Amino acid sequence: MFIALMVSACARSSQERVYQQADREYQEARQKEDDKSYREATALYLDVMSMMEGQEDSASVRLLGLSQYRLGVVYRSQAMYEEALEMDRMSLAAFSSIDDSVRMLHSLWNMAREFSALKRYDSCKYYYDKSLIMAEWVHADNDKISILGELGSQYYRKIGDYPNAIRYIKLAEELWNRTDGANKDFYASANDVMLAYLYFVSNEDDQAWEYALKGLENEKGENRVTCYQILYELSKRRQSADSTLYYADAFISQLSENFTQEKNNSVQRVKNDYELRMQSQSLRHSARRRLYLVFALSLLAIAVALLLLWLSNRKMLKDRLELEETKNRLLRNESRINELMERLQAILDESEAQRTALKENSQREKMLCNRLLEFSNVYQVAKNIENKEYNYKGVLSESDWDDFVVASNAIFEGFIDRISARHSELSKWDLRTLCLLKHGFSEDTIAYLLNIQIQSLKKRLYRMKYVKMNDSRTLEEIINEKKHE
Repeated sequence: MFIALMVSACARSSQERVYQQADREYQEARQKEDDKSYREATALYLDVMSMMEGQEDSASVRLLGLSQYRLGVVYRSQAMYEEALEMDRMSLAAFSSIDDSVRMLHSLWNMAREFSALKRYDSCKYYYDKSLIMAEWVHADNDKISILGELGSQYYRKIGDYPNAIRYIKLAEELWNRTDGANKDFYASANDVMLAYLYFVSNEDDQAWEYALKGLENEKGENRVTCYQILYELSKRRQSADSTLYYADAFISQLSENFTQEKNNSVQRVKNDYELRMQSQSLRHSARRRLYLVFALSLLAIAVALLLLWLSNRKMLKDRLELEETKNRLLRNESRINELMERLQAILDESEAQRTALKENSQREKMLCNRLLEFSNVYQVAKNIENKEYNYKGVLSESDWDDFVVASNAIFEGFIDRISARHSELSKWDLRTLCLLKHGFSEDTIAYLLNIQIQSLKKRLYRMKYVKMNDSRTLEEIINEKKHE
């Protein structure tokens, strides 16, 4: 009996020492992770997991779950999503066994993120919904806000349901503004970038423009690239040459900066990925061998050591071959990156030449348009009528009208030629009326200029559209039809 008690006491003392050592290594691993020393952090987390494996007390199980959870975070940061998913499943099981609801919430949440990265959207939605329910249950308001935002950006956006994506992000933003949460400005800026993109793909240009301008305050380069690209595309839609050139230049400059950074990150990511995978496998075998040596009988330990030595030799040979293959892949990637850099430089040079040519053409076109309109009596009289200035005493001649039609045709890139070719039955007065409409003059001004009643003008427009043109579109859509290249 006495011997049994002594053995039990020694076992408890040994277990406490193991737990204390594991806790120290866990704290050291957290520091390494914060310093982005992922290789050392991975080694320490795996060591803690090996020491806590098989322990049943709640403190040991919690430490095991925390190590698995943090290792999942490390793997996800290195784009190792399958490995991260496995770690989060294991941590969820550990936290469930000790009823730790808050940490269960975080494990579920991370699994949703990893399924999103793996494009397994049904599972992604399932785990986001479970984590949202769990956040409600434990009253984790800040986590609930973040989950709502991610539902919009990481699920609904990716499946193409943009209205729901906007709704969830707006809901998260509204809830966040009611709290005193930290990093509120950064959170709002990141939301602005996502909302700018969602409004852009939803063709809500004014909203997209507003959020894209606010999103330029985001500190991440890739987010600023997105905002500059959206502003560039919106400027093209608005046909604003100066704005288009400005945002095109800003977009290309930011893209070039990000591309250089991405090149360095890509090479480092490949190296880290390989080193983490190899280290994970090596340390797992090492931990297993140590357990066998400590707890197994000496004869069995010798046999296992010999077996593991043989396996290790095979693994080392395989690892050596894989390392060589990885080095060759890195060399190919570097060659490809250099090629892409040369192409990017060529694109930048071509873009600069096009920007210069576009600016020169735009200036010449503006000067030509102004000169043409300065010599058009019809246009000047119409402007005076529009401004309630009836000081013109002469009579507009046929040549005045012909000059006005020719000038309008030139300014609007052959718009009269296109309409005449399509609708040959239109009279010269019909074409003159269309020119006045194209310049944006009101119906009152046009009726006064043509010396007819406003009702007569409306009848003429009706007859022109439905009888002569027989076109289902409105006159505004017809005259504003874009020129086909």
